[in-house]
Amino acid sequence: MSNSDIQENRDHLEQVEELQRLLACYQVASRDDKNVVWAALNKYMPYVN
Repeated sequence: MSNSDIQENRDHLEQVEELQRLLACYQVASRDDKNVVWAALNKYMPYVN
């Protein structure tokens, strides 16, 4: 594995972890806070198939 592959894998894992945290926050958020979390989740929409 090249250094760029390793860095790309790390970046991907960081994004996955961030997405998992946002989903956990969404599950326990109040109605108003869900709107804020949903807006943060929208940044991942270009990556969803």
